Amino acid sequence: MNKNLRAQGSIEFLLILGGAVLVAVTIIVAVTSVGTNTVSPVSSNAAVALCLSNNYCDNDDADNESVIISGVTYNCFGGVSDCTAASFGAPPGCTSTCGNGLQECDEDCDEGSSTDIRLDSENDGACVIDASPGGLQCQNNTCSDGYWNASSEECDDGNGIDTDACKNDCTLSTPGASCGNGIPEGSETCDDGGQTSCNPIPGCNANCTRLDGVCGDAIPECGEACDAGAANSSSPNATCRSDCTPQRCGDTIIDDASAEQCDDGNTADGDGCSALCQTETTPQTRTADLPDSWLVLYNANDAQSIEWKDWYIAERSIPIENTFGLNVPTAEHIQQNEAQDLIYTPLQTHLNNNPALEEKIMGFVVGFRVPLSHGSPPAFPTIGGFSVDNELMDMDGFRLRENNPDNPRNSSGTALPSVRLTKAAMTPRHYMVARIDGATLGDAKNLTIRAKTIENPGRFFVPTERAYYDYSDTLFNFAPHNGYWTQFRTIIENPILDLSEVPWQAFDDDTEQTPNDAFRFGTHDVDGWSIATDSNDRLFGSPTGSRVLAFNYNSWGATTIRSTEAQSARYVPNAISAGYAAAIGATGEPYCCIGPYIDTLLGSLRNEWTLGESFYLAVNEDDWMWTVIGDPFLMIPNWFNE
Repeated sequence: MNKNLRAQGSIEFLLILGGAVLVAVTIIVAVTSVGTNTVSPVSSNAAVALCLSNNYCDNDDADNESVIISGVTYNCFGGVSDCTAASFGAPPGCTSTCGNGLQECDEDCDEGSSTDIRLDSENDGACVIDASPGGLQCQNNTCSDGYWNASSEECDDGNGIDTDACKNDCTLSTPGASCGNGIPEGSETCDDGGQTSCNPIPGCNANCTRLDGVCGDAIPECGEACDAGAANSSSPNATCRSDCTPQRCGDTIIDDASAEQCDDGNTADGDGCSALCQTETTPQTRTADLPDSWLVLYNANDAQSIEWKDWYIAERSIPIENTFGLNVPTAEHIQQNEAQDLIYTPLQTHLNNNPALEEKIMGFVVGFRVPLSHGSPPAFPTIGGFSVDNELMDMDGFRLRENNPDNPRNSSGTALPSVRLTKAAMTPRHYMVARIDGATLGDAKNLTIRAKTIENPGRFFVPTERAYYDYSDTLFNFAPHNGYWTQFRTIIENPILDLSEVPWQAFDDDTEQTPNDAFRFGTHDVDGWSIATDSNDRLFGSPTGSRVLAFNYNSWGATTIRSTEAQSARYVPNAISAGYAAAIGATGEPYCCIGPYIDTLLGSLRNEWTLGESFYLAVNEDDWMWTVIGDPFLMIPNWFNE
């Protein structure tokens, strides 16, 4: 049996039965530790010393000799005759917490700090706290324990070999022995035995002197994660920074060789740069050129509309969750209550039920065979209807003809916003809208194909391409217009936005073609635009230019977009048929004489903003008659003067 010190206490009480005192009973109760510091914080070695001084260590357990320290009784027994401190242990069940400042159980000392860690022959005090496996815990620093005490020991290798460089009495057998043998000797303040990795603080240099670490000496030292010497750099892709920390996400330096897209100096998500240094899109940074900024609307009741949706999201890399099927008829015109019940209410419910989606959506792509117009316009109620697309721009209630709050003239009196529109900057519940539709599925796909051709950076506007304009028509012969589309005339003659690089070319919209055209802007002619009805073939010209967009300001240019001959051959379907990538028109009488602002439209496209956002900014009114037919992602990478 090992000698142990078992703490116990005695309790004496009277046993009372039926009112009579029968006997006094003494019960011996073991004092057992539960958790930390349930036994008085006294060293077991103190109890050992008292047992020894009383000659209680006699290899005889029968007499149960004991000592009392601080009110706790320790028994001296164990079956060994030398009564060394190693023969004794803590009271049964006693637990201690080294480093809490309380001398508990079998602790020799406890200074309440983890700063007295002694490793690799280093020592700063007398109480050893070594958290490494097998290390001493709150024990006095003594000779041959492997922890060098510079104040009282020349060395301490703890190996029990008396014939090596450090003798068992912790003196040097050969003073001044060489640095690197793992033993601090002579003038050495440390010796790590030639280790190449950094020791725990304080460190040890190659000449056996302590160091705090010198960044830039090409030696990875204590406190340094790396040190490449002169190659230390805060330039992108350097493996070791100027402060001897490694290249990493969160150091404010974008290391593209490590696939970092950003580095904002932290490793937090949700601030535009992720914890992995990948670009995040927030409402403050989200713009209309991102595929997931758009929700694709299609006719869930039409197989070809579904086919178009699948083709389109693949072409534009749009996530499938950014699609929404409408249970609508395929007719171009529906009644107002149908538009409310089958389009606006279901869509608004979908966005309300998916706030994470709504937080991203800046616009709607209205797809093939989704209704174009609804209801009866205030003027000429039998022709066309309110634009479904223009109504979708304002999802904040079902109202008619309101100013677009994001139109720069309405918001700031300018032709362009000072910065690109973001999701955060857009008026809540307002959206960009563009329509991809046509007589056939192939016609609808061609709009995207043409747009992607123009988007190709290798495509550029040659000097011979023109922006054609005609802002006069005799049907405007009433005050204050006096034969002119005054809004457009002002943009040309008294601009508030400098478009001097645009190669404007005046022409007669009633009779002339537009060869080498990038843009075509005309006035008023309502019908007669098909090849069969137009003897002048005005929408054509040879050679053809880029044909980005056509806009003829008239009452009913887009009352149909699925037929070039129906309704007396309207402008928009014929412009698309003639090869333009996009066309603007009214689905019903818009009144005279305010339409989408051409300077805002062109200025936005010049900035390489998308067609969808350019048209949205240009539209003065929502919940009204205007629509743009074309792919909303269309953008122009090279402007006229580039």
